[in-house]
Amino acid sequence: EETALFLLDDVWNERCEPPWDYEDLAIKVRNAYKYGQADQASRDLSPAYEGLDISEPVYIDQKPTVAGRIQALKDGKHNKNPDWLIKKLLPRMGVASIYGPPGSGKSLLMQDIVWAVAEGREYLANKTRAPGGALILAPEAAALIGARMEHGKIPMDVPIVWADVPNFMSGPDKWTNLTALINEGRERLSSEFGEQLRIVVIDTYSASGMVEDENDNASTQYALTMLAEFAKKAEVL
Repeated sequence: EETALFLLDDVWNERCEPPWDYEDLAIKVRNAYKYGQADQASRDLSPAYEGLDISEPVYIDQKPTVAGRIQALKDGKHNKNPDWLIKKLLPRMGVASIYGPPGSGKSLLMQDIVWAVAEGREYLANKTRAPGGALILAPEAAALIGARMEHGKIPMDVPIVWADVPNFMSGPDKWTNLTALINEGRERLSSEFGEQLRIVVIDTYSASGMVEDENDNASTQYALTMLAEFAKKAEVL
């Protein structure tokens, strides 16, 4: 599945008018593998090429190049500092998870983290390396966010915005929905607070509708991998 998606995006997609969004293409490939009626790569595609003048492929016997992918301690490459949002705690881009049983304070912990990022201050004695705005997407308990922030004495001019969006990651349009929400949040943080969007919170993951069963390791891992790729393209955590 990963190879099919890579080839479609790398070789075929640029020929489309207009090209597919990467997330839409990934959904199509995933659905093909999930709902396909035949084994992968088992169908005869020759009828699709009837009448076309296609020359035989030329195969070149060439050794693959590794170009520095193998490392040793003496190279010193591991000493390079990662790109941190909060040093030694949260990466600048990608996915991070806060997990625990219901009522254990996950949302309050999240709120304290985004507050530190928004104010550019230390969190647990770790410096915020990339201060900026936060967008909280709340499929549940969105009505409590404002009250919690007010109770926590968070100033009104701190660049934190949120949206009440139940089940927004369910269905085939989930990546389109997420993109639209991020763009709207990014615009408001820029226009009203003069800040760049740094962190997007999905609170909670299970309530977002991204997976039907969060105890299904395969589907959950796939969803998190897609979310991580999306985060890198959106340049957020």
